[in-house]
Amino acid sequence: MQEGPLLMTQADQDRLVTLKKAKKKLITQREAAEELGVSTRQVKRLLHALKKRGDKAVIHGCAESRRTGGSQGRPRRKP
Repeated sequence: MQEGPLLMTQADQDRLVTLKKAKKKLITQREAAEELGVSTRQVKRLLHALKKRGDKAVIHGCAESRRTGGSQGRPRRKP
């Protein structure tokens, strides 16, 4: 199954740029955390997700589903 292009907000794109800088060791994880407004532990978690899932890691799960128009295989709940 081939996926289409990722739809990201400007904030998602900025977050991705910062995480890639931290991944390449151009900035420290602490600097990335300050830039993103999160803890250093959260940066470590995001870097791990980036390695595992690629660029999709920076998109929030609910937003990703909303942007792609699908439930990603999860059944819908009845109201």
